[in-house]
Amino acid sequence: MFGTKRLATLALGLCVPLAVVACGNDDQLFSASHGAGGGAASSSSTTTAGQGGSSSGGACVDFGDACTACEVTACEESYCACYGQSDCGLYAQCTFACETDDIDCYQACNAQYPNAITNAVLLNDCAAKACPAQCAGYPLIELDACERCSYERCETTMNACLSKASCTSLLACLAECNGTACQEQCYGAHPDAGTEGYAVGTCIAQQCGAECG
Repeated sequence: MFGTKRLATLALGLCVPLAVVACGNDDQLFSASHGAGGGAASSSSTTTAGQGGSSSGGACVDFGDACTACEVTACEESYCACYGQSDCGLYAQCTFACETDDIDCYQACNAQYPNAITNAVLLNDCAAKACPAQCAGYPLIELDACERCSYERCETTMNACLSKASCTSLLACLAECNGTACQEQCYGAHPDAGTEGYAVGTCIAQQCGAECG
């Protein structure tokens, strides 16, 4: 159904601390989140929210460090979408508290802040492409065209799936499949994830056929 092994990254790429270093509107939040430049916000860079993930709108600024200064310029849309969503900052704080190999911890963050997953991943993706040197202190995951389309056009279904451990495992299983029999085995092994898993597959098939074909 999913048509690409790169969906393994969709399922497992969140199992590292994301480089979400400037999200939300609470300066104290970022001091606690161990993100780059977690001090007071700088007024030197101001812009408005663009498209790409959910955003509450309003001005967004960098936090006085090289990483967020690059993001606010090179990743305006994804940066401001994350900056304008309070859960995105809380999600960053949650993931930065996880040990690198603690998958259960990251999955718990997904479950606690599901609406922030897409905004966080898209900002991380842009930082990986546009600011690798400036954000070198953070694990960066660059998405391919299929993955990016899946997040951009299937945000609701992706968030719902990845917030549920069984659905995350289902996507990882499906990513290793080469045929219908294998896919059926994956669904059989993760019966609690069927609804969310089918919703992701349907959305990707309808919205990202060219990118994921």
